Amino acid sequence: MANLIITHADWLITVDGNRRIFCDGAIAIDAGKIVAVGKTNAVLANQQAERVVNATGKMVLPGFINAHAHNTQQLARGLANDCHIHEWLYGRVYPFEDSLSSEEALLSAQLCQLEMIKSGTTCFVDPGNHFPDEVARAVTQSGMRCVLTRSTMDIHNNPRGDLPRTRFRESTDEAVARLDDVIDRLNEGAGGRIRASASLRNLYTASDRLVTQVKALADRHKTFIQAHVAGDHSGQVASLARYGCRDVERIYRLGVLDDRWLLVHMNWISPRELDLLAASKAKVAHCPGAGVKGGWGTFSHGRFPEMIERGICVCLGTDSGPSGNFMDLTRAMYLAACGFKDSRMQAAIVPSEGAVEMATVNGARAALWDDSIGSIEVGKKADVCLWDLNRAEWRPIVNPTGNLVYSADGSSVDTVIVDGNILMEGGVIKMLDEKALLREATPVARRIAERAGVAHHGKPAWPVE
Repeated sequence: MANLIITHADWLITVDGNRRIFCDGAIAIDAGKIVAVGKTNAVLANQQAERVVNATGKMVLPGFINAHAHNTQQLARGLANDCHIHEWLYGRVYPFEDSLSSEEALLSAQLCQLEMIKSGTTCFVDPGNHFPDEVARAVTQSGMRCVLTRSTMDIHNNPRGDLPRTRFRESTDEAVARLDDVIDRLNEGAGGRIRASASLRNLYTASDRLVTQVKALADRHKTFIQAHVAGDHSGQVASLARYGCRDVERIYRLGVLDDRWLLVHMNWISPRELDLLAASKAKVAHCPGAGVKGGWGTFSHGRFPEMIERGICVCLGTDSGPSGNFMDLTRAMYLAACGFKDSRMQAAIVPSEGAVEMATVNGARAALWDDSIGSIEVGKKADVCLWDLNRAEWRPIVNPTGNLVYSADGSSVDTVIVDGNILMEGGVIKMLDEKALLREATPVARRIAERAGVAHHGKPAWPVE
């Protein structure tokens, strides 16, 4: 007797080792895990359930894994449009983050997770902030799965600007000790739905000592390190000016580059660094929405197709509310699949199936969670989403991954399940108070912006009466 059986799905896309797709598919779920997958008749022949959901007219997919999602920046959406990365960081977003209270950080995380759930994401990797406890609290409430961490930086002045003085400035020893505490306290929280990783906010704001100590800390905790790396040209100039080498080369020279790194952005790497990545088996989080909006050269200079050809695990992230400006991973899949078709003038490059892999199984590998999530297979966690196909953008359906990546967006997600628990059904959020969050968002964001001195940014260029 299972807890839940989903039956008669028009398309059930497993993304399993054989990449099987079932028409008239079914999944049986018990105690938070998948216990049967296959044709509806075959599953029902061996399984009964307390509840049966008829998924006629729907597609079933593994829940998306957003490999780079800044939860506590969500309330800064709209404050950092159309500006250079120097201004984005030091003139707008860092001051905003520096002005957050713990209650505001919680609201920001809740809003971020609300948007992710509604567009089919069941797990996210947060690259760090100064409020990991609030992110964890929001996850406990929302029912999502996540990897979280705490930001670490020990270089406070660099060619891009000076860090705010309230929260961002700490010594190497303070940064490492506080990160160690967060991993100790929060790892395996929320019944195992929360894991903790190590973090370096940016390589150019991390001393060699911080890099090596954080790597030792990650190894001791048997986790991985997240870091913003080689995102744009000016960041590489900053690294070259201070260290005499590019970011990936620097990690290699320090003797710490291995398969327990999640390197985020990675738009500006050299051929040698590509070789180093392939040899180390480090993972890469591609955030095309942030790159194209920020003008970072993602598709003119990025080497993501080459990474994929070399067997490097490339996953997908949306970044943040003021960066990519959306948390819908379907939109990120579209950009990841189409950007290089245009810049390389090769229409077959990065097919729709490859984009789906980035958003599912590759994200699970990057999070070191691929034994439990990322695909629909017996024994894995029941993290699945149902998509409503009775919409104009889904018709006709020849290849469902093609419709998903090239035609649809996250608004057609109908039901979201994590650990066998229903977080959204029929488009209705179960675990969070959606109306209250939406009502509070704008006035709270305005108060933070006023306090941070950045409220004048982002206002309409056209007259408002």
